[in-house]
Amino acid sequence: MNELYKVMDDLLDVEFQMKAGIDILKEMEEMYMSEERSEESEERKLAVLMRGYMQSMKMNLREIISYIEM
Repeated sequence: MNELYKVMDDLLDVEFQMKAGIDILKEMEEMYMSEERSEESEERKLAVLMRGYMQSMKMNLREIISYIEM
């Protein structure tokens, strides 16, 4: 049972780190938009793509955590 709690703790740590990464990418996107850059800039596209990827991973992680909690 202790191993299960350790896994849950590790997963929650990963989820927190992913949330922080998503927030950073959102800030980057807003920064690029405020500097009179094109909406189609490569930097903005990358930030949006990475944010979407991390949000998807966070949802998958949440599903795993919910499954383990059952």
